[in-house]
Amino acid sequence: MKGFCFFSAILVFLVSCKSLPSEDRHFSDIKNPNVLHLKINPQSGSVYRYDVTNESKVVFKLEEKEIININKSQAGVLYEVSKDSMGNFIFNITYDKIKLYTKNRDAETDLDAANADISLDPLEKLLGIILKSKLKVTLSPRGEMQKIDGYKDMSDQILSKFSPADEAGKKAAIGLLEKFVKEEMIQRNIDQIFKIFPDSAVHIRDKWQITSKYPGEISMNIKTNYILNDIDEKVASIAAEALIESDSANVNYMGYDVGAGLKGQQSGLYEIEITSGMLKSCRITGIIKGNINVLARELPVTIETNVKMRGEKIK
Repeated sequence: MKGFCFFSAILVFLVSCKSLPSEDRHFSDIKNPNVLHLKINPQSGSVYRYDVTNESKVVFKLEEKEIININKSQAGVLYEVSKDSMGNFIFNITYDKIKLYTKNRDAETDLDAANADISLDPLEKLLGIILKSKLKVTLSPRGEMQKIDGYKDMSDQILSKFSPADEAGKKAAIGLLEKFVKEEMIQRNIDQIFKIFPDSAVHIRDKWQITSKYPGEISMNIKTNYILNDIDEKVASIAAEALIESDSANVNYMGYDVGAGLKGQQSGLYEIEITSGMLKSCRITGIIKGNINVLARELPVTIETNVKMRGEKIK
């Protein structure tokens, strides 16, 4: 699971800062059907459900050998929408499906939260706790995360399953919770759904850029260029191309020096429901290449990622 957390966390797709609209844009006619004002605007009381699939393939080259790690996750997540008095959006989050698969050389792990009640695997039981938990995320109208409620209750419930003396087990469980739940399932999915919007209205074929930094074990700079491809009566189609590059000179991870020579690209296609600003679907593929230094040996590494999300309003 450590490999899953590390390598899937390397590529974070859609974190946001100020977008950079081109200087020659004019938006004088806001009623023009070819001009779009994308923003978060779901109705209070509405419920959206998403199927989210993440896949990564990590290939190390050691002399003439290839060492391959494969990681897959599937989640079904529901967002129930409300608003607070400040105009922020409240998303009450529950999960109805969580599956994890890893393959490291010949070792395979296949976990399903639905089996938690009968499973003897502690990680599968942990996924079962997550499946039964409720979280509440507060977002600003710009899609910026303000706070997460319910995370501590989930942590306390998980820790209660360990004996007081099992410090190693508790540390591993909280590590998984931090990486997989807080960063992957919550922060990353929220970013993918909400943080792709420009600051201003855009015409068809207009472009905007969002730059960001992901401060994980290896700090990554991400520069994403978006283009509004098309608008129909209900859906906006947006394409994206991103450049990714590590910005640290050297990082120690799990006792290994990880070099800064990681660079990558990703491309994506998004469909956004115009009236609510909610994501209907996206598909993002990426590849990162570089080297890691292990025991004074430089090992080439290639990381391929594939993310698919599909959502619908169910209430």
